[in-house]
Amino acid sequence: EFTSRLMEGYQSYARAVGELLPSSQKPKVAPLALAYLKVHDENVDLWTKLFHTDDFHPSPHGSYLEGCILHCTIFGRPPSRDVAVPENPSSLWDRARRMQPAGEPALPMPTVAEL
Repeated sequence: EFTSRLMEGYQSYARAVGELLPSSQKPKVAPLALAYLKVHDENVDLWTKLFHTDDFHPSPHGSYLEGCILHCTIFGRPPSRDVAVPENPSSLWDRARRMQPAGEPALPMPTVAEL
């Protein structure tokens, strides 16, 4: 219920903004909520890895999922496998800032098997 209402709100906002923009600049809505819901429904163990310790912000696993969904939304296709699944997946975060509460262990990075 929550996910469908969230998506309806995003679509409504995109339509409202789209009416003000030229047709070449129509907004796209990345279906992130639907991706999270699909993972929840198909792999609960992986779903629990999508969130940071605050159960709100995305973990490295969630950031990876969001990046893939955004790429698909922008370019109309998934990223190439050699880019999306490097031999060392943690290299995807080499230059990233990480949310890490003081005194807590680092969150695990996705593995090749999880990607």
